[in-house]
Amino acid sequence: MPRFVIVALSQTHTELIHHTEEYKIMNAYTENGYASRRDYLDSLAEDFDIDRDTVYMMADLLGPTEDFDGLVTSLEDFDY
Repeated sequence: MPRFVIVALSQTHTELIHHTEEYKIMNAYTENGYASRRDYLDSLAEDFDIDRDTVYMMADLLGPTEDFDGLVTSLEDFDY
């Protein structure tokens, strides 16, 4: 029978985990030559010749963890 362990995290630990994940994501943009996520999304809009608002909407729906994978695939498949 599987056992489950419930771990309670303090708000400080939860915030630390959140900030660490944000740092990893932001670092991905700078490591790839972009100043920020917005800079990256603007570049995608230009590269794919898709309206910036459409790229922002898709990025918002997919979330930042999909910016370099799922978002690019979605933009490649986008039929406008």
